[in-house]
Amino acid sequence: MTKIASNPVSARSVDGAALQPAKESKSEAAKGAVQVDAFEKPASARRLSASKIYSQMIATRNQSNLDGYVNLHAPDYFSLQPSDPGYDFSGQNVVRAHWTLALRTGLKDFHVKSTGTTDLGDVVVSAELWTGKDHKVLSFDPANPLNTKYSTAFDHEYRAPLVIAMMKAKDSDQMQAGYLDFLNHPAEFPQSPATLELMKMPPPPQPSAAQVASLRSERSPAAEAVGQALVAALKEPDPIKRAQAISGLLPDNCEVTMLRNGGDPRKGSGAAALLDVMNGIPNLAVSEPDAPPSGAPPLGLTVMGNSVLFKQRWEMKGNSNTFPVDIAFGVGADGKIAKLWMNLAGGPSL
Repeated sequence: MTKIASNPVSARSVDGAALQPAKESKSEAAKGAVQVDAFEKPASARRLSASKIYSQMIATRNQSNLDGYVNLHAPDYFSLQPSDPGYDFSGQNVVRAHWTLALRTGLKDFHVKSTGTTDLGDVVVSAELWTGKDHKVLSFDPANPLNTKYSTAFDHEYRAPLVIAMMKAKDSDQMQAGYLDFLNHPAEFPQSPATLELMKMPPPPQPSAAQVASLRSERSPAAEAVGQALVAALKEPDPIKRAQAISGLLPDNCEVTMLRNGGDPRKGSGAAALLDVMNGIPNLAVSEPDAPPSGAPPLGLTVMGNSVLFKQRWEMKGNSNTFPVDIAFGVGADGKIAKLWMNLAGGPSL
C-alpha cells in the first residue's frame, strides 16, 4: 500500500496477576451453588502481547482478510511516518480505506514478509517487505500526477520495504499507534491506479497532540533522556569518545538486533555489537536525516511507552555513500537499554 499525503500507556498468581473467582457455570448457577475452588484471571491479564497481535497482522494481510486486519487497530489508531510526517494519519477508517484498495483492488497476490521482529514490551518493531503485482506506469507527469496512465494488466513487480513499529492499546487486543518508515517510496510518485483513487479523497485527519501524548508512560522521561544521549553518542565524530559514550548506554546484557535492508538479522549483545558495525564503515559520519519532501518538520525522537524510535543519516565520507538508519530501543526498569534494534538501508554487509 502506498503512502498518501495529507495536508497536514489481594491474591496473586504465579505471574503476578490478581486472581478472581470464576463465573458460575449454568449448571451450578441453577443449583444456587458457586464454584469457589476455581479462579480466572481478570480481563487485563488475558490480553495478548504486542508481538502476538503483530503476528495476527501479518497473517490477516497474507490471507486478504480485510476485516480481520482492520479490527486489529483501535478505533482511534494513528500512524506516524518519520520520513515525512505529512503522511501521518488518524482513524481506523483510514486504515480500512488504504487496505481495501491494497488487498482487494490495487494489488494482485499481495504478500508481506517480516524479518527481525523484536518485542520491546508494549511495542514491537520489525522490517517488512510488501510484494505483489502492480500496474505498469505508461506515462507520468510530475506536475499533474492524476493524469498518470497505467497498463490494464497486473504486469509490474511491486516491492515496498519498510520499517514498522506498533504499540498495543492498554485495554484491548488492538494496536494503538504505528510508526512506518517506507524506505524507497518517492512521496510524489503514484504507485498504482489505487493510489490515484486515494489521492482524490479528502485528506485524512492527522494525529492530535493528545493522541501523541497518550503514548507516554511513567518510564517515558527516562527513555527519552537515554534516546537523546544515544543520538549524541552516535553522532560523536571521534571514534574513541563515541565508543566510550555508547558503552555507557548499552550494558553487556543488552540484546542487539541489526538488519541491512530488511534482510536476515544479525544478533549480538552490548555496546560491542553496535560498535562493531560502526567501526566496519570507513570514514563514518552520522547526522540528522534528510528533510521531509513535503516540507513538514522532521519527526525527531518518537517515544512510545518505554521505547524510543528515531532516524539518522549515515555516510561513508569520501565516496558519497549515504543511507538512512532506523533505530529503536526499549528501556528496562533499571533505566538502561534492554533491547536495541536497527536497520541500515545501505552501507556494507553486516
